[in-house]
Amino acid sequence: MISDIAKSVLFLNFVFLVFLLLVYVRKIKFNKEKQKFLFGLLFMVIILMVQTFYGILYVMQANELFVITSALLTVGLAGLLTAELAPLKRYLREYKKK
Repeated sequence: MISDIAKSVLFLNFVFLVFLLLVYVRKIKFNKEKQKFLFGLLFMVIILMVQTFYGILYVMQANELFVITSALLTVGLAGLLTAELAPLKRYLREYKKK
């Protein structure tokens, strides 16, 4: 049986994964500044995909070490996502002005 903590961690992983994929596939013309931003987003998406699929495969055993590690990774990725959203907001404001 999957513990409640494991369910919430997997749910957060899916939410972050879907959000990052939606942000990543937006049609943004590439230049040097935006390429670095998008590569950072793609890196976070890959980490979340690996972590989420690892969780689907192994959390059925309710391994507490996995749950703790996954929760810490999710919190860290939330911090990275918050740091990456500032350039995106600035770009969207500039894009609307044009």
